[in-house]
Amino acid sequence: MIKNNKNKKAFTLIELLVSISVIALITILFIANYRSANKRTDLIMTAQTMTSDIHFAQSNALGLVRYGIYGVPAGGWGVYFDKINNTYTVFADLNEEETIGYKEYDSSLEGNIDYGAIVGQISQDLEIEFFQMAFLQPPPIQPLLVFCHLIQKLIYTIRTIVAIILNWKYI
Repeated sequence: MIKNNKNKKAFTLIELLVSISVIALITILFIANYRSANKRTDLIMTAQTMTSDIHFAQSNALGLVRYGIYGVPAGGWGVYFDKINNTYTVFADLNEEETIGYKEYDSSLEGNIDYGAIVGQISQDLEIEFFQMAFLQPPPIQPLLVFCHLIQKLIYTIRTIVAIILNWKYI
């Protein structure tokens, strides 16, 4: 008895080569897009972190935040970008106005992370020339406004606590 081979279904060599070529092309496109998307994600994360740290320096200057044992820095808080090491430092400028080093970063004293400074890494894809910025403390009237605002918050908190204790609905 002879079997009929016409009913057997199979792929030809050309069909297999075309299928493998299509799969290889899709894989290459995926890998290329994955790498560029990964670089974009790193760049976005670096930019967001840097923005957050710059706001940190600004908040420290406006909030008169102390820098370790040195107290409130006379020159405010600043950000220094180091192109050679691809880093940036949020620092406290300890130099007085009208002195050498005012609004400039001194790595020996002003970038100690134990006292509140921040050292961040910059993505390798960013090219930054020398750049630094400084945020100064508010003028003398500002502490009075901050004090008034704190008193207002304190009064609100006390009223809320009293309302809770007396089981009142506070409006």
